[in-house]
Amino acid sequence: MDYQQCKLNKNGVTQTAWIPEKFAVKGKFLEIKDDNGWQVEEIYDFKVSEKEILKRSRDFKKTRNASDV
Repeated sequence: MDYQQCKLNKNGVTQTAWIPEKFAVKGKFLEIKDDNGWQVEEIYDFKVSEKEILKRSRDFKKTRNASDV
């Protein structure tokens, strides 16, 4: 399964997220972890495989160690 990078909006708050390609439909409302109301505002051309998403999901931990001095 491929994931697509999208811009989501909920009550004026925007967030960029990787979502499964089948849900990447402009104007669609999503429920993300029991949090209703996220609307797909934009769909970007970036696609990656599920394997790559899982591989990179914990990268933030290494970044924080490198940047906190």
